[in-house]
Amino acid sequence: MSLKEQTVKGAFWSAASTLISKGVLFFTTLILAKLLVPEDFGLVAIATITINFLSTFRDFGIGQAIIFADENRRESYARTAFFLLPASGLIFYILIFVFSGTIASFFSAPEASLILKVMGINVFISSLSVVPMSLLEKDLSFKKRFFPEAVPAFFYIVIAIILAILGLGVWSIVFASIVQISLTSLFYFIVSPWKPRINLDISVAKEILSYGKHLVVGSFVIFAFTNLDNVFVGRILSTTALGFYAFAYNIANFPAVQITHTINKVLFPAYSTIKSEPEKLKSAYLNSLRTISSITLPISALIITLSPNLLVTFYQDKWLGAILPLQILGFYGLIRSLGATTGNIFLATGKPAKIPFYTIIELVIFLVTIYPLTTNFGISGAAISVTFSLLIGTIMALTDVQNSLSINYRELLKNQGPTFLSTFVSASIVVWVQKLTFLGNSGILNLVISGFILLASYITLSFIMDRKALFELFALSKVFRGAN
Repeated sequence: MSLKEQTVKGAFWSAASTLISKGVLFFTTLILAKLLVPEDFGLVAIATITINFLSTFRDFGIGQAIIFADENRRESYARTAFFLLPASGLIFYILIFVFSGTIASFFSAPEASLILKVMGINVFISSLSVVPMSLLEKDLSFKKRFFPEAVPAFFYIVIAIILAILGLGVWSIVFASIVQISLTSLFYFIVSPWKPRINLDISVAKEILSYGKHLVVGSFVIFAFTNLDNVFVGRILSTTALGFYAFAYNIANFPAVQITHTINKVLFPAYSTIKSEPEKLKSAYLNSLRTISSITLPISALIITLSPNLLVTFYQDKWLGAILPLQILGFYGLIRSLGATTGNIFLATGKPAKIPFYTIIELVIFLVTIYPLTTNFGISGAAISVTFSLLIGTIMALTDVQNSLSINYRELLKNQGPTFLSTFVSASIVVWVQKLTFLGNSGILNLVISGFILLASYITLSFIMDRKALFELFALSKVFRGAN
């Protein structure tokens, strides 16, 4: 099977698993927003921040090192990694358990202490599946990843909703997440042909950690940039404000970021295969960038234009505080989805240090702006801070990739121009339509008509300006037309 065929097949199964697993989680969040209160989401956000922070150091880029390794080093890397990951996972869970009270006190949320002790076990459980997951990704065996990614999501939605209806509040999310991650780890070992075997080779461990040192720095900086806004909101404002912000952030980021994440699962191993062939790599990148933007731009436009009506229609006054941050973060999600395409190019071309470099620039801008904006404009100020910071760093990273792949501005304009213009015109039409008095300011009719008009306008304009790209988007057959 050619690389293109492997890539397209992998993209299909990766998209399918993400659509189901992440889609279920996305709609579960919308349902739980009806059953829970903003403070519950704030408490979960505190636990999630802590877990994600320690997971950054636990992984140490080991999964990417396994993917990058030559075939003759594959087994030794896998066996050594299977010792390193669970050991570090256990150590970090102990740290969470010991310092849970201190973390809860920092956020002035004593209820978070017990939640951290229970939910923190996910740090250890999730470490068990990294090796089989990475090996399947290395082989582009995304079909085998479908079962462990998709099936546990249904257990999550059932458990979370039932427990929420029974009145368990925040614990409905905590227990559901533990069940989901446990099943995911178990199912990965069932579908993977690799069987666990610990064999700690010190020399191999040094190689793995050497490769991962740039990635862990990058991951830490990325974590800081994507989570410190939550820390500032929770510390400066309140747990309830953090709940509003976390809800808006998750909704705004989910569609765009998950789509990019789905495609990126396939891109890194595919890029690594053609890293020594500049023209093929350039062609693959441009096609993947166009595919991603063709999907994420209209979705972000829907979020930005329809979020006020959506929240008022389904939640009345309960989530009004999330409307403006959600609209601002809609731009953030879009920028993040496009900027995420640069990371795999840096990794595949052996320049992992580029990832933390540009993220550090974003982090510096963020640290300068977050406090004054949050104290003066609340959670909307925090949203402006992260969006502006990300915009600057993304422009710089995209420019770097453009130069390294010898992409001229004419090629870039031809690649992205039709999509951006179609989205802008479609969103402008919807903004005008929403002002029509017979639709009202909220309601199902307004949402359905507005959403239909935006998508219909976008598809029509895309067909007129770049029908070839539109056909490629639906077929997904030429995403890597130059990659074989």
